[in-house]
Amino acid sequence: MYYTIIRTITSLSLLAAVLTFSCATAADNMRPVITPKTPHMHFKDYKSFIPKLHLLQANQVNELPYIVGIEEDTLMATPGDLIYVRGLNSYRGRKYDIIRPDDRYYDHDTGELLGISGVHIGTATTLGGDDPKTMRVESIQVEVRRGDLLLPARKSALAKGLKHPKGPRHRVAGHVIDTIHGVIRASHYEVVVIDRGSRDGLKPGDILAVNSPSRQAVDQYTKHPPLPTSGDPISAQVVYTPHEEFLESYEGQKGNMGGIVVDTAVEVTRLPQESIGHVLVFQTHERVSFAMITNASRAISVGHIVTNPIVRPPRH
Repeated sequence: MYYTIIRTITSLSLLAAVLTFSCATAADNMRPVITPKTPHMHFKDYKSFIPKLHLLQANQVNELPYIVGIEEDTLMATPGDLIYVRGLNSYRGRKYDIIRPDDRYYDHDTGELLGISGVHIGTATTLGGDDPKTMRVESIQVEVRRGDLLLPARKSALAKGLKHPKGPRHRVAGHVIDTIHGVIRASHYEVVVIDRGSRDGLKPGDILAVNSPSRQAVDQYTKHPPLPTSGDPISAQVVYTPHEEFLESYEGQKGNMGGIVVDTAVEVTRLPQESIGHVLVFQTHERVSFAMITNASRAISVGHIVTNPIVRPPRH
């Protein structure tokens, strides 16, 4: 009797396991296949990664108030230390951002100077005095030094548009001209500088696509019609010169052409741009914008192209 009960319980357990497995398999077969999408970034996910950045014009560097001395003649100041500032016309209690001029930004196409980056060093409050005025350092990201400049304090640029990112209304075609914090290859949540700004229709909250520049490829397999020759029966050569972006026909002896040994006719074709990822514009100036990388299939670096994202129609 005892063994009969054990066999019955064991059989029922096996039957239950088989039924559970069958139901789960059927449910999996009925479940629709969902194609993975690009992860959606909520405002709270990236606002903590947005740094405080400044853009200076060349004339500002020589006109802004500057630190001429530090308490007890030390080389660097930390929170709580007194600093002495010249050229400051301010009232007691007013707060200022301490900045340090750094990289110069140039237009990728024209080479024109667009501005000078101002690294955010910290904040200070005016205590009083004439010239130089006495200020107290309130907070720092790196040590404060003599020669650092001051600008009226402003909040981090977190515009309303950042909560609802979308593509720009106007056509945009620019380049990444720098990366923040000295990285050579930038990835997720890092900041890049773009040589397009509010003058070009950009505003905070705009999403831009990032592409790698198109490359040239030598096609040695295409079939060419015979080219006319004169005199000596030597075929004209179509030569690819790496320093030029066009084809050059050459008629003469085969040999070394611009560092490439020419033996057969070749043709140059331009490959399409390759999509890398997207950036979110969070701060704009007249001709420069700062943007954060939201997604990227590989590293983004100086020279990469920024343009309007491709909007694909929804599937029905």
